[in-house]
Amino acid sequence: MDRFESMLIASLMTPLSDPNDPNCIWGIPLNVIGGSGVGKTARITSIAKSIGLPCYPVYSATKMPENFGGYPVPTPTGIVIECGLPQIRSCIDEQKAVLFLDEISCAPPAVQASLLSFVNERQAGEYVLPGATRIVLAMNPADVAANGHDLEIPMANRVAHHQYTNPTIKQWGEYITGQPSSEMQNFVDAEKLVKENWSIKWAEVANISWSFIEANAGLHVVRDAEGNTHEASKLHNQPTADEERAGGPWPSHRTWELASRGVAAIRCLGLEQRLEVEMISSLVGAGLATEWVTYANKMDLPSPEEALNDKWKPHKRLDVNRAVTHAAAAFITSQQDEKTKFRRAVQGWKLLKKVMNAGQTDVIVQPARVLINAGLDPDCSNVKVCEASEDVCCEINRNGMLRYILRKNNE
Repeated sequence: MDRFESMLIASLMTPLSDPNDPNCIWGIPLNVIGGSGVGKTARITSIAKSIGLPCYPVYSATKMPENFGGYPVPTPTGIVIECGLPQIRSCIDEQKAVLFLDEISCAPPAVQASLLSFVNERQAGEYVLPGATRIVLAMNPADVAANGHDLEIPMANRVAHHQYTNPTIKQWGEYITGQPSSEMQNFVDAEKLVKENWSIKWAEVANISWSFIEANAGLHVVRDAEGNTHEASKLHNQPTADEERAGGPWPSHRTWELASRGVAAIRCLGLEQRLEVEMISSLVGAGLATEWVTYANKMDLPSPEEALNDKWKPHKRLDVNRAVTHAAAAFITSQQDEKTKFRRAVQGWKLLKKVMNAGQTDVIVQPARVLINAGLDPDCSNVKVCEASEDVCCEINRNGMLRYILRKNNE
C-alpha cells in the first residue's frame, strides 16, 4: 500500500473509545487535500469498498447550512428537525459506512460552520450517525478551489490533514480495470484486529504521549517564519487566524488524543512504523511528530509478555517504568481465559514489586488499581494471586495510596 491507502485505512479503523463497546464511534475524520481531477473521490470510494465499507459522497459546495443542521418541518404532533441528505439516511440504514464530505474548501463559511457542528456531534437534524459510520473529507487547496476558503481554526482542529499523493500508473490502471490492490483485502477483518489488540496498544501509546508531553516541562522549541525561535506548549498551541498553520494541524488536547489513538490503531493493524509520523503530523504538526517518534524510540519499550516473563529490568527513567507497567496491567486484564489471567496476574504483581523495590512506588499505583478493579488482588479467589499481590498492596496501603485507589473507584 502507498502512504495514502495506509493513512486512510488507519484513520477509518481508529476507535474513539473502547472498540469493544457496541456504542464506540469509529474513525478519525480525515481531510484529504489535493488538486482537481487526480482521483481523490474514486480512490477513497475504492479503498472503503475494499475493506467492506460502502461510501456515500456529499458535495459540500452545493449544500446549504440547513442540509447539515436540519430544517424544521411541521407535523401533527409538533415541529421536527428533518435531514434532507439521503446519504446520511443511507449511512444510518447501512450502520457501517463512510460518509464522504467532498469539496469542503468550496463550501462558504456558513456551510463550514454547519459542518463544524455536524463533524463534531455527528448529527443532522434529529438524525444521528451510527458509531460505525466513518467521516472522510476532501478539498482542493483554498487558493486553487472555486470560491475557495481555508478551514476555520476550530474546524481544522477536529480533523486530520493529509496531503494527497497522486496514484501511480499501476494504481490508476488497477482502478480503471476494476482490479483493486489485493493487499488491501487483508483489512476486511481490521476491526477484529483492533478489538483484539486495543487494550495493550492503547495503554502503551497513551503512556508514551503522556510522558512525552510531560518532558521538558511540557515545552518545545519552535521557529517562526523569520527564523526566530521561542518556547511553546507541546499540549496546546492554538494559532492566530493569520498564521499559516491556522487551517491545518495544530496541537490541542483533542488532537493529541486523536493522534495517540491513531498510532495505537496503526500498531494494532501491524502497519509500518513510518505511518506513525504521518498520523501524528496530520493532527499536531510535523515538528512535534518527529519529536514524539524520536522520544518513543529512545524509550525502547519491551512487549508486555517480555516484561511479565522476567525479561526486563526496571529502568532509571520513571516514564519508561510507567509505560511498561501500565501496558502489562492492560495486557493481563484483557486475557479471556481465567487460568491464563490468574497466571499473568501473578507475574504482574511480581513486576510491580520489582518496580516498587527500585524505589518507584508512585509509578505502580495506577497499574495496581487496574488489577484491583479486575478482582486480581488479595481478595481474589485464586490463592497464588492473593499471595503475589499482598506485598505490593500492603506497601501502597502503608503510604496511604490504597485509600486513593478505593476512593477513585467509588467516585
